[in-house]
Amino acid sequence: DNTITTAYPLEGWDGKTLGLIELKKVYDFLSVSKRLSTISIWFLATLAFVILIIFFLSFNVLVNIPLSKISHALITKSRDDRQKLLSLNSEFKKIGALIEDYFGQQEKLEKEIEVRKETEAQKEKLITELDTANRELKDFAYIVSHDLKAPLRAIGSISQWIHEDYSDKLDDDGKMQLDLLLSRVHRMQNLIEGILSYSRVTRVKEEKEMVDLNVAVKEAIEMVSPPEKFKISVEENLPTVSYGPTHILQIFENLISNAVKYNNKENGEISIRCTENGYDWRISVSDNGPGIEEKYFEKIFQIFQTLQARDEFESTGIGLSIVKKIIENNGGRITVDSTPGEGTKFEFIILK
Repeated sequence: DNTITTAYPLEGWDGKTLGLIELKKVYDFLSVSKRLSTISIWFLATLAFVILIIFFLSFNVLVNIPLSKISHALITKSRDDRQKLLSLNSEFKKIGALIEDYFGQQEKLEKEIEVRKETEAQKEKLITELDTANRELKDFAYIVSHDLKAPLRAIGSISQWIHEDYSDKLDDDGKMQLDLLLSRVHRMQNLIEGILSYSRVTRVKEEKEMVDLNVAVKEAIEMVSPPEKFKISVEENLPTVSYGPTHILQIFENLISNAVKYNNKENGEISIRCTENGYDWRISVSDNGPGIEEKYFEKIFQIFQTLQARDEFESTGIGLSIVKKIIENNGGRITVDSTPGEGTKFEFIILK
């Protein structure tokens, strides 16, 4: 039954009950249930809407505004904005660490860029200086080849003429002095040729060819023409390498010539060997000469440096400098191993 009945007593002036008043109401409970459901839905929707607005307002204050400031600072890269952002660290702790880390990395990157710029500028300066030095060296080589060789040849020719035509008119001291003059002219000519060779090595890059080292070593030995007392042992089947033919010949000629020139043994020995080592060939030229003290290992490769007096051995001090320059220009290196009194071993690398 959907009826609700309510009764109220009706009393008179004297307090006696006169009767009852009865109220009846018929309700549609299904309709009431639907209304309550609709009200609940609207209430929940309104509540959710209010919460959503509060969330967006909070998000805007806590996130959007700081992010806008960050974005502006990143775009403008203003140091004032950076300071403002860093001040956010206390107000917005969750993004403060990120801000500090970002600017720390950015400053580090800027410093690296500055260092690279300075390095590039220094590199360009060195390249310019190197180009200037190369031009000066080229000019010097031209002066040497033209302005010094010509008068030197004249001195040598006149000295030789005097030696041939007036030898019988000179005493022993005069002949000795004339011989000394001719030897000095010869030494100066060799020095000039050495300077020109060194200049060419530093300036001119020789085209590489496939060079048979067996042939190159044989030609170098023939050019040096060692005395018969020397025993030269050459490993069979030396490799064929990609190298400048003139340069490889200069290397072997200088090393073999030095081994012959400075050998103080009655029976000199020279050994030429080759070992394969992965990506390169290692060529060694060994002798049983007087050897070299370790403190001179670097000095012997410096230009114009010799360990013996030039009056004892005719040497320009340029040969090993040329050898080292050629080898390094071709991506290799040369080392020396020696024990005084036992001999010396030069080893250089040729890339495959």
